[in-house]
Amino acid sequence: MRALLLAAGPGTRLRPLTETTPKCLVPVCDKPLLEYWLEMLTEAGVSPVLVNLHSHAGAVRQYLQKCRFAKHVTMVYEERLLGTAGTLLKNQAFFGAGPIMLIHADNLSRFDVRAFMQRHAQRPAGCEMTMMTFRTDDPKSCGIVELDGRGVMQSFHEKVPAPPGDLANAAVYILEPSVLEFLRSLGKEVIDFSTEVLPHYTGRIFTFHNDDYHRDIGTRESYEAAVKEFAAKVRLKKPSISVVVPALNEEGNLSACIDDILGALGDKFEAYEIIIINDGSTDRTGEIADRIARANPNVRVKHHRKNRGLGYAVASGYRSAKKEYVVWYPGDNGMKKASLALLFEKTGEADVVIPYIENTSFRTPLRRFVSRAYIVLLNVLFGFHLRYFNGVNIYRTDRVRTVRAYTHGFASFAEVLIRLIKGGCSFIEVPTQHQARGSGESKALRLRNFIDIAKTFILLTWELNVLHKDPANSAIGRRRQAFLKETRQSGVRS
Repeated sequence: MRALLLAAGPGTRLRPLTETTPKCLVPVCDKPLLEYWLEMLTEAGVSPVLVNLHSHAGAVRQYLQKCRFAKHVTMVYEERLLGTAGTLLKNQAFFGAGPIMLIHADNLSRFDVRAFMQRHAQRPAGCEMTMMTFRTDDPKSCGIVELDGRGVMQSFHEKVPAPPGDLANAAVYILEPSVLEFLRSLGKEVIDFSTEVLPHYTGRIFTFHNDDYHRDIGTRESYEAAVKEFAAKVRLKKPSISVVVPALNEEGNLSACIDDILGALGDKFEAYEIIIINDGSTDRTGEIADRIARANPNVRVKHHRKNRGLGYAVASGYRSAKKEYVVWYPGDNGMKKASLALLFEKTGEADVVIPYIENTSFRTPLRRFVSRAYIVLLNVLFGFHLRYFNGVNIYRTDRVRTVRAYTHGFASFAEVLIRLIKGGCSFIEVPTQHQARGSGESKALRLRNFIDIAKTFILLTWELNVLHKDPANSAIGRRRQAFLKETRQSGVRS
């Protein structure tokens, strides 16, 4: 599904705030209003999104070009405002033949976009659009709707002196293509959706109720109220997290590892899951993992019959993750529990949370030298100043799933991180304390890992520093696809 975000209005009632700041970019809890909409839409798979520009067009364009949602956005400038339905009609070719989501972006809202789309799919016969509703504390300033028992709108009262209730139109719709046909039949360019379209569809508009949060922030009073209300909601809302635990012959470490993860999670998250990847272990790792899963319904196990490599195991876990954020944590339990707890506390402060090791003395001199050389080389090659690349980074799940690495080996962790940061993801770095393995030996300095690193460095450096473009249509891009296919078939190990 594609969407139109109406963001061109001047915001005259919000002056003097909107004299220098576009209305759609006013900050709410340190984020521009428009970012909340783009975040909700893209997370639900609504893309691309058309944003119309007029007032402060340059500032809005600059923001959209640099934000993390840039690849999902198409912009269109209106020299004169065409009305809330006129913009839709003018850009009808953009929307194709499917349903369209139409949104007034000057409202602050939070709701389940997928549930909204599902509600539209279940609309009664004859309904050609679905309108989102909410309860308002100022009915005179809103369009008030009356519904029948099916949830279909039977009457609409646009800002009348004596409204019949407080159930209001949220100015968020899903439209069938037939609505565009009606707009064309009006034979005009400038069309207002509320006064010229909604009355025509009375009795044919299904509704979806937003019982989470919605407020028009058109005035200074409503904006200030929204900032306070939303700040309280943001503080109360906890994120959810998936913890991917790759394990190869970790029978001596796995139980303690899961215990430490559970202790570090504490009550920091609304929900969690632990996904143990038994990556072809030949000892009792799989048996122990299954026993842990039987005792905790939030733990599940994936068994690989043969070892597919650390990077492959972690990527497999990312694909299976069901929560808002995802992190991988080694089955050898390499981080101290207090540091893991600190890392979890930082979840949600950026798209990527990057831990780095403060106490490297527990490692051998050779391991410290190799690690330091690896970090320096990556920083020089890709223009970063990061302290660590192969750590247990916490990612937004929807972001990390957009990345495909060249290999499934040791270097894939750095590649995923580099691609996401180059793609505009925000990040913070967190100091952590690590510890030696409880049993067994580290597999980090295996020859196959160095070969994997060399291959990845060559291909990634060529792509990002030489081509300066998306290689999908280039010769190197085709070689990359062949290389990915080859490594998947051969099961590169770490």
